[in-house]
This record gives sequence, structure tokens and C-alpha cells, in this order.
Amino acid sequence: MQEQKITSLQFPENLENWFSEFIGQVVHMIKTDQIQLETKTASDQTKEMYSGFIQNDPTPMFKIARGESSKFFISNLVKEFLFELKKDQTKLLKLALSYTNSHVLVWAEIDDNDEVTEDKILICEAKINARYHQYGYSLNTTIIEKSDKIPLPRHYQNLELS
Repeated sequence: MQEQKITSLQFPENLENWFSEFIGQVVHMIKTDQIQLETKTASDQTKEMYSGFIQNDPTPMFKIARGESSKFFISNLVKEFLFELKKDQTKLLKLALSYTNSHVLVWAEIDDNDEVTEDKILICEAKINARYHQYGYSLNTTIIEKSDKIPLPRHYQNLELS
């Protein structure tokens, strides 16, 4: 993910129509929320956000935004890391992941003395961290060799390698 710096603003040809459509979509979403709140079918997250608005407390909104932001960035970070590993034809025996709100922990098992694979994994980690650090997200890799015979820690989720 490349950060795009705005050097010049490029607006749609018909800015007035774009704003009208955008505002229409926002109003539609708010009216949908209103109906869900009135009919008691709103999600807990929606109820929490509007409760914060009513109480003039922005905390729930920012909490929800942080959660959604984390999902977005962590998901993309993992996809890009797996793509980089595949692109480099990295020979892994085992790969597992663990997540927090801003970090991805990687557990990689490789063949004994396989310096080439170890280097590829570390380069992939560096590339991902170079892209995502600016957003407050990172990836940390633990690399073990087959002969280490260290069991996978419980908080990791093993990925099937194909």
C-alpha cells in the first residue's frame, strides 16, 4: 500500500453532481440507521455510536472507527505479506499468524540452515513494515528451523500451505 500524497486536487468534472450523490448516500445511510433504531433492529455497534452522539461523547464513534481501521489495515497487511512470500517462492514448512489491533505476529518454520528462505522472509517483513509503519501497523516474524522442534504457541493460527 503506497501512501498517496496530494500534490494537486483532481475533482470530478461535475463536482456539484458528485456532492449531491455523496450527500444523498450519507442521508440514506443515516435514515437506514434511524429506521433500525426505531424498530430495535440496529446492531449493538450502531446503538453504541448513536448513544455517543446523543450524549455528545465522540468516544464510541472513534472506538468503532479504530476497529474498522484496524480490520482494513491488518487485512491488507496480511494479504500483501502472503503475496510477497508467494511471489518470492519462499519455501516454508509452517506458517502461522497472530493478530492484535496494530501488529501481526508471524511464526515461520523453515528447513535447517536454509539461509535463502530466512533472508526472503526477512525481506518480505521489511517491505511490509516499510509500507505500513506510517499508519501505525507492523509485522514481526519469528523464524525457527525444523530441528528446533518448538511447538506452535497457542495464540497463533496455523495457515495451510499450498
